[in-house]
Amino acid sequence: MKLNGKEKARFIYVQLTFLITFLLIGNSLHPIQKNNISRIVIKRVEPVGSIVIDPGHGGSDYGSIGSSGIKEKDINLSIARKLKFIIEERMGIKISLTRDEDTEMTIDERVSFANNLRASLFISIHTNFSFLKNENGPYCYYFNPSSTYEDSRYLAGSDKILEKGKAFGNEDISFIPWNVAQIMHLGRSKYLSELVQKELNFLFEIPERNPKAAPFKILNGTNMPAMVIEMIYLSNQEDEKKIMDLNFHYSISSSIYKGISQFLKENF
Repeated sequence: MKLNGKEKARFIYVQLTFLITFLLIGNSLHPIQKNNISRIVIKRVEPVGSIVIDPGHGGSDYGSIGSSGIKEKDINLSIARKLKFIIEERMGIKISLTRDEDTEMTIDERVSFANNLRASLFISIHTNFSFLKNENGPYCYYFNPSSTYEDSRYLAGSDKILEKGKAFGNEDISFIPWNVAQIMHLGRSKYLSELVQKELNFLFEIPERNPKAAPFKILNGTNMPAMVIEMIYLSNQEDEKKIMDLNFHYSISSSIYKGISQFLKENF
């Protein structure tokens, strides 16, 4: 069967995408399990560049709102700023925030920001919400396109869930199609999530909680190890009370820093 010009081009693109994915999937590695935490055994050669911290929501997009009226967008920005300060002060690594004020950004803009900087890590900061009032504490997420995410807030906010086959960002700056970019970082993204989750578990005195896989759009196109941190549930009264204490913002930021620091020591 003969193929016309467009069909040939599409066939070549599909084959190249498959080949790139096959060759780079080894970079995600199948982590070795030790003490319930994935161990990455191959270090990257290049030094740590910038780290992008993404305070979720902003502007007219409030995110979740607690019973006290506290808004997720404000919590995210406060903790992102503190985390930036801690990492820069203790490690001397340049930290870039996707937003440093109350502005609205699309997911595409956030992903493009990180990829254009060629960042070494991408950390998206959020707070959670559930109609189940007993849900509480932190959860970390890494990307998995085949997983499902049951939280009603995210099902309602369909912009946060991956639409299969849709890419994000300016594909002209990279030879790797951005709709498969995260595939090569899946192992490290999972390990980063495990390390941060472990530190947050200790802070919140949670005996055992593992990170979750989720098909978040914000992680799909990122061409570096990436994760989403849902710090607390604004739907839970105890969590809301904790997060209204600005000193606790520093405690959360310090715990996230410890997980990131451990990851960088082992992988760079």
